[in-house]
Amino acid sequence: MAWARKTFIGFLVAAVVLLFGWLAWRYAASPGGGELLLAKPLPAELPEATPTASFRPVRVPILVYHSIAPYRTDMSRLVKEFTVPPETFDAQLRYLQQNGYTVISFESLVNAMISPSAPLPEKPVVLTFDDGWEDLYRHAFPLLVKYHDSGTFFIFTNAIGDRDFMTWSQLKTMQAAGMDIESHSISHPFLSAMTDKAKLWKEIEGSREIIASHLGRAPDIFAYPYGSYNGLDIAMLKAAGYRAARADIGAPAAAPVLVANTTDELYKLPGIEVTNNFARFVSLIKV
Repeated sequence: MAWARKTFIGFLVAAVVLLFGWLAWRYAASPGGGELLLAKPLPAELPEATPTASFRPVRVPILVYHSIAPYRTDMSRLVKEFTVPPETFDAQLRYLQQNGYTVISFESLVNAMISPSAPLPEKPVVLTFDDGWEDLYRHAFPLLVKYHDSGTFFIFTNAIGDRDFMTWSQLKTMQAAGMDIESHSISHPFLSAMTDKAKLWKEIEGSREIIASHLGRAPDIFAYPYGSYNGLDIAMLKAAGYRAARADIGAPAAAPVLVANTTDELYKLPGIEVTNNFARFVSLIKV
């Protein structure tokens, strides 16, 4: 059984890399977000990890979606694995509502972790959506509104307005309806593999400035492309003004306990990849 779990986790990781790896190539040289002059220069010294004044250990599933769309005949098995059909997503949201779960924003989770007095429902769940695909606006957004749920959408800015991706106008509509629009970098690179600090800072701080210029609000949360990060990435996120960040952990047996003994832990919060398997979805949200 342990071998089967390890194999499945490895499959999920490989699938994410294969499915979304082309994003870095396609958008690395795209001019969409790179033309903005940054208002905030790269600091000479970056902040270090410090103990948090207070923290609350919580068990909150942070679910990660990529695409909510009907299956097509030309979809590969890997694409189908990470595409949740609208009817399945509808069933997932209905299950949450009928079984006493409360969907909260990522911001609410961070507030609850750093302040024991912050309110937190009995069975909280965070729903996150990566990249900014247009099918999320077309299929996920209406269902979130239907169930009065919030969603946190992590976008990489060079893709916005391109084919198959949302527009800034659509993002504004979702933001006005209570959805959170957060940062997923400018061009979706492997941040931990970047050695040029200026380019890394542009991906982190630049994406924040671009989103603020279009939506009137600077994002507070960051999602690492491919879930990959290192200590330098965390230090730059803190310097840029982000409060927390989400990584990925593949396919755990259950939602992990989230703790914040130091400020750095808030930038390592684990997201759980959601597939089209409804039974697996139910097992992952047990708190």
